Amino acid sequence: MYRSLLIVILLLGCVLGLSGQIERQIVPETAIDTIGQDTLSMIIMEADTSIHVSYDDREVDTLYKNVILTQDSLAMYCNLAIVIDQIDARAYEDVVIIHHDTIQIYADSMYYDGKGKIADLFGEVILQDGTRRLYTSELRYNVGDKTASYLNGGTLVDGVDTIVSKEGYYYQREGKVRLKGNVSFVDTSKVMLTDSILYLYNLEQLNIIAPTQINQDSVDIYCEAGIYRLKQDRGVLSENVQVKSGDQLMTSEILDVNGPEDKYTFLINPRLFDNYNEGVGDTIVYYDQDDILELRSNAVYTSEEEVMKAPVIRYNKKTDEYQTLGRANIDTKKSRIKANDITSEADGGTRLKGSVEIYDKESDATVSGQEAIKYESITKIYNPHKGQPLLNYRMSSDSLLLRSDSLLFIEKYADTDSSYQDLSAVNNVKWKNGSTLGKSGYFKFNQKDSLIVMTDNPILWSDSTQLTADTIILYLKNNDVHKISLIKNAMIITPDKGGMYNQIKGAEIENFVNDKELTKSHVMTNAELFYMIKEEESYRGVNLTKSNEMIFTFDDDEISKVDMTGQPTSNMYEYTKGMDVSVYNLEGFEWRIKERPSEGFFIANL
Repeated sequence: MYRSLLIVILLLGCVLGLSGQIERQIVPETAIDTIGQDTLSMIIMEADTSIHVSYDDREVDTLYKNVILTQDSLAMYCNLAIVIDQIDARAYEDVVIIHHDTIQIYADSMYYDGKGKIADLFGEVILQDGTRRLYTSELRYNVGDKTASYLNGGTLVDGVDTIVSKEGYYYQREGKVRLKGNVSFVDTSKVMLTDSILYLYNLEQLNIIAPTQINQDSVDIYCEAGIYRLKQDRGVLSENVQVKSGDQLMTSEILDVNGPEDKYTFLINPRLFDNYNEGVGDTIVYYDQDDILELRSNAVYTSEEEVMKAPVIRYNKKTDEYQTLGRANIDTKKSRIKANDITSEADGGTRLKGSVEIYDKESDATVSGQEAIKYESITKIYNPHKGQPLLNYRMSSDSLLLRSDSLLFIEKYADTDSSYQDLSAVNNVKWKNGSTLGKSGYFKFNQKDSLIVMTDNPILWSDSTQLTADTIILYLKNNDVHKISLIKNAMIITPDKGGMYNQIKGAEIENFVNDKELTKSHVMTNAELFYMIKEEESYRGVNLTKSNEMIFTFDDDEISKVDMTGQPTSNMYEYTKGMDVSVYNLEGFEWRIKERPSEGFFIANL
């Protein structure tokens, strides 16, 4: 009996001596709600063995094995307990607290203040509340308002969600946990790192209240406020939002996170930074799994080479392909492109569809069509459904307007610092420059050499004069035509009154132009001439002349002078009224006025 009493006294001294120290170690967060706190009552004790002593006006009960202590709705279980004045208790060995049949706490030891209804638990402490478990080494539990707190590190596990923090404040009535200090949240899809966060477990929601880093799949997110619904895997984040994926950084004031769809929607002043490139739009959407980026509404994407504007710009990072939706505009140092739809192709080309316009800044040329395919140095424009592409090339005085089934631009380099373009037009080529009109199956414009080459049955009209040959070459000077070469089967036809035609023919003819007017023609080989002899507006005869070489001077579209070399031959035939002069037409004569394009052909809508 003496030994048992001595043990009790020693334990009692230890307990009384430590009580003040424990109060200093665990301090609950301020402003704890105490509404609904149980009224003060004595602790009811049960145990296999108990010893009761009085010590210094204190009543001390020591209980052994299968100890049960109850106070109102609180039940405490252990194998060794010391109860003082039936108010305060110290419990050891397999301590368990059950409160309102909802909260269970397991610990190695416990100090319980029955007046304040506060339990301090130590060792391997586990608080269980429904599906949630809180693990820590020191825990203070406030029975009155059903709150718990720890200051030396803890882990909260709720299903697949795990939150680790230095401090934690558990509010059971409000269904929330506030976690502070080196907080990390982990579930199956993401990791959150922050210094403070609020977990509303009844709503399965995290409230972000401090700078937070979220690592989700291949995306790193930074924000300073927001909410995240864990069950739906959806979140709305705000305040200095930044998202990084690879070398791509996206920012905005608001971010909507859709985990099931791997979709991130940036709202309010969103911006995209990708190496040296930048993108903006009213909204930016990023699909992480597919690695697809969309700039929506007033989208602008700026790179070192170009500025792209469209209602929607979609970019696939995996394939390095992009597409625009709605009328788009691409502005580069050399050109400006417009189209209803622009799509990059896997082979490196860019496909343009719908009312395509390409403006070349260096040559001041514009080409329009329904569809085009553009590569780094080659651009092809064509119309698969209607009309023909239209080229508008600004020359010194008049524009060169050209239509054909397809247009092909090829950029070539004269040296490392300069480049020029070759333009090729294929099939049904028709063009106009001032009063000069042309038609051929093939047309090529060499910007470097200032040459226009026409083949495949070419024909020119200069005012009322028709020029034909197997090949026609136009030489430009100061961006205007100054010489026209007709090579092989060359012929010039000028109409006269009454269905008469003056004709010049040769193997090759060089024609000189001044101020858009044909001033001289040089027939260099096998020259032939057919012209009507007139006196005072009346026809007197037909002249057929042949020579090795002829030079013609024109005045107001009429021959004013003829110079010949070699040994020319000439035949004169008297003209009589009603005479059929076509029998004297030169071989190969064909007046092709019906093929001449009209003025409206070039200005008609595509």
